[in-house]
This record gives sequence, C-alpha cells and structure tokens, in this order.
Amino acid sequence: MRTIHYHIEGIKLTFETFAKGKFLLYFLPGIAVTFVFMSFFYFVSWIFGIFSFVERIPLLGSYIVHGAAGIFGFLWSQIHIFFILTILSPINTLVSAKFANYLTGEVIEGGCARFFNEIIRMIFIVILALILQFGILILWYTISYSFGLSFLNHPVSLILSSFFIGLSFYDCSLERYNIGVFGTLAFAISNSWGMIVTGLLFSFLYMIPLIGIMVAPIIITMISTVVYLKYRGTLPAHNKILNG
Repeated sequence: MRTIHYHIEGIKLTFETFAKGKFLLYFLPGIAVTFVFMSFFYFVSWIFGIFSFVERIPLLGSYIVHGAAGIFGFLWSQIHIFFILTILSPINTLVSAKFANYLTGEVIEGGCARFFNEIIRMIFIVILALILQFGILILWYTISYSFGLSFLNHPVSLILSSFFIGLSFYDCSLERYNIGVFGTLAFAISNSWGMIVTGLLFSFLYMIPLIGIMVAPIIITMISTVVYLKYRGTLPAHNKILNG
C-alpha cells in the first residue's frame, strides 16, 4: 500500500510540474530518438518481408514464421526499451537531478565530472539489467517448458521486465547518493514492489502507439525521483512544494 501511495504522489507532482510549464523541453530528445529508431524498425520489418516465402513451406512454414515473429516481437520490445533508456540516460540523469533539486532545494556537488560519471554508471546499470533479465528469462523458460508452466510465461515476463526497467530508473537517484552497483541491486530487491510498479507504469505508457515511448522516459524518471525521495523520507510536504 505504501508503494502505491508513493507512486500516486509521484504522478501528481510530476503532472502538476508539467502544468506549470516546467521540464517540457526535456521531451524533445525522446521524440528525436524515437523517430530514428522507428525508421530502423521499418527497415528490419522490410528485411523480414523478404523471407516471407518461408511461410509457404508445407506444415512447418507457418509455425516457423509465427514462432519467430513472436520471439522477435518480445525481444524487439525489450531491446527497444533498453536502447531508449541507454541513449537517453544523460537526459534522464539530468532530469532526475534537476527535479530532485526543484522538489527539495538540495544541490549535489560534483560538477561535470560527476555528471559524466553518473551517465557512464547508468549505462552500465541498464546493460547489466538487460543481461540479468534475459538470463533469468532463459532460466524461467527452461523450467516452464520442462514442468508444463508455459501458461505463466507472459505474467512472469511482464513482472521481470518491469522489475529491471524500474531498477534502471531508480539508478538515476541512487547514483546521486553514491550508492554502488551492489547497493543498487540490494535497494531494488528490498523494494521489489516499487521497481515493479514503476516498470509497469512505464510499460503502460510504452503501449500507447508512437507517443508512449517519446514521453515515457521523462515521465517515469520524474515519478521514480519522487518515489525515491519518499523512500528516503526527504520529500517536503505536498503543499510546500506547490507554494515553493
């Protein structure tokens, strides 16, 4: 219940901030990156179209095409998400720091050197999260097909991807307080529901055609920043922020 309350607070503060005309320009990089990635997506789809003749192979053709399409679709969505998070990590890091400063007045010292270290660290975390997610999924698929639990594949995949997506967003805040990689993983595990809820919110926005992936990284970065400050107990009262 605490996790849900924190996220509701995060959503309210984020959209109240947008209503004041603040942080809106940070959506522009996501829009640009999305158009580039979608162009690549249509190119890959065209390549797949060249091999459509495989579907006409008796008995196995349709099975091969649909099976490959299903696997490719899931992997593509996950790679797309983590690609966006990696490319936009400098923006997400900057937005998280500025939004935390806007909410609390807290200034983190360190200058440009610290900022670039945060970017490198976040890219590493995003890649690590992607590797861990796929590793655990492969293990789960092996178990599910061995014990007839395939009907659980979709919810398990959704929960796992949401957990690691959430972890990637919270790392923007964790790095500012010098939390190491293992500390980040410990925080994520001890606040698993927080990671999952944040990741589910991202997935919900991501499902909005085209627009979702453009706006989701900034929105979720700001929501997760609020939630993390709530976990730390350093977020001022709502009315103080609005009147600040």
